[in-house]
Amino acid sequence: MKIPRPYSSEYAPYYQYYLDLVPEGDVLRMLNLQKIGFSEFLYSIPDERWTHRYAPGKFSVAEVLSHIIDAERIFAYRALCFARNDKTDLPGFEQDDYALVSGADNRSKASIETEYLTVRNATIELFRTFDETTLSRVGIANTFEMSVRAIPFLLVGHELHHLQIIKDRYLKGVIAESSELPWRFSMARAVKELEKQANRSPFVQLMNEQEFTVEWYAPQGVDSQTPHLEDELYIVASGSGTFENGGQSVPFSAGDVLFVPAGQEHRFINFSDDFATWVVFFK
Repeated sequence: MKIPRPYSSEYAPYYQYYLDLVPEGDVLRMLNLQKIGFSEFLYSIPDERWTHRYAPGKFSVAEVLSHIIDAERIFAYRALCFARNDKTDLPGFEQDDYALVSGADNRSKASIETEYLTVRNATIELFRTFDETTLSRVGIANTFEMSVRAIPFLLVGHELHHLQIIKDRYLKGVIAESSELPWRFSMARAVKELEKQANRSPFVQLMNEQEFTVEWYAPQGVDSQTPHLEDELYIVASGSGTFENGGQSVPFSAGDVLFVPAGQEHRFINFSDDFATWVVFFK
């Protein structure tokens, strides 16, 4: 179910800035797509900038990323309380105090990534369980009323805000735009190219050489593929589901490699919302 965008009366006025950053569209899909962008961005940060602060008293890069995770945990808990009609007035939290004792500067990028993906996946699964009535429920946190459905939009906007702050204030002129190199195909780049397509096709071609092509495939809901003239290799980037190939069905998940010979019936079924895969066609 697509979560309706909240009215301004459903959250504290100071959250309006974050909500204004969120584009129109399916907010759960945005939460899924942010997982790809977060990992891509995380590993583009030079190691020497991991504990960098652009001014005295400011968070380090690592602390900003940890703060994104802390905030999501707290707001997901608020969503759960409101959804269950808990009328307890929930407290606010002091982000500076949290960061001071987070130990983020001593953590690795892999550790931050694992925690982020774990929290984000749990958040998405929580919101998938909510129906229209549940999403419209409200509760009180930090003295302000907030609806359940406002929270996923806040999370998307909050992450967009902080990643842009890192780019503008911590890493300006440091990170090369390596995702634009003609021989490098990142998931973030593939997603951007797919979104540019006017016909909303689930396919986008990223490379076309004499012997092979490289494409990105991210269907929504239904995979309507027909057999192809070339052999093809799927390299699953995210998500999970079932793959039907030549009369056989197997489960698949991120990291799997699936081969389909030319002309063979195949399709992905019962796949998660974040399913996306690289496709290499051999001519």
